[in-house]
Amino acid sequence: MNKRFNKATVGLFVAALSVAALAVQDAVTLKRDAKVGETIKLKLRADLVVMDQDATFEGLVTEKVTKVEPNGNYTVESTQSEGKISVGGQEMPADLQSQTFVYKANGELVEIKADQVGSEIYRMANLQAVILPSKPVKVGDDWTYEFKKDDKTGAVAGKATYKVIAMEKIGDYDCLKILVSAKESDGGDMAASIDGNIWLSAKDATTVKFQGDWKNVPIPNAGPVNAKFVMTRQ
Repeated sequence: MNKRFNKATVGLFVAALSVAALAVQDAVTLKRDAKVGETIKLKLRADLVVMDQDATFEGLVTEKVTKVEPNGNYTVESTQSEGKISVGGQEMPADLQSQTFVYKANGELVEIKADQVGSEIYRMANLQAVILPSKPVKVGDDWTYEFKKDDKTGAVAGKATYKVIAMEKIGDYDCLKILVSAKESDGGDMAASIDGNIWLSAKDATTVKFQGDWKNVPIPNAGPVNAKFVMTRQ
């Protein structure tokens, strides 16, 4: 009887593991269901080289949804605070700005509003955008997105690739860890690009963590910049 009990127990245990394994592999629908008033805070740190000098930038980015349209487009007011930059061991306050971004429901950029909107802001926004897939995804799935050139805004054409490489938990958030690679088509060896990993909440597709490398990215008044960056949900 004990042997039968043990065998049954083992059988149930294996079955439970099988169910758990299947659950982990279930596809997830990444959907941004934005709501007015929703606020996300992200701590940003970037270790960069500006004009042949090592520098570090730190700041807090606050993103608040201010409008949601019937077609799913949503407006985000992005503000920066607690900004500081250290160059050569000397720390100084950073020049902080605020912008308003309009996105489609899948994360595609529609418009940027600010006191000063140069081509650099549009280019960075396209490189850092994560375009959500049109169907459920699981570990191993990948997809691509091509952003277009826009002479009016100064946006440059390019291509982004995404691949789900893991399901991980960060703090209270169940996340999809996604390998991201985005690069502009123009510029040859000096083309701006971003490579890294982003952790998106499986529940609402918001950013929980984003880390990687910027290469030749356009920073206003600084020119092409290389940097390692990390953004973490607060």
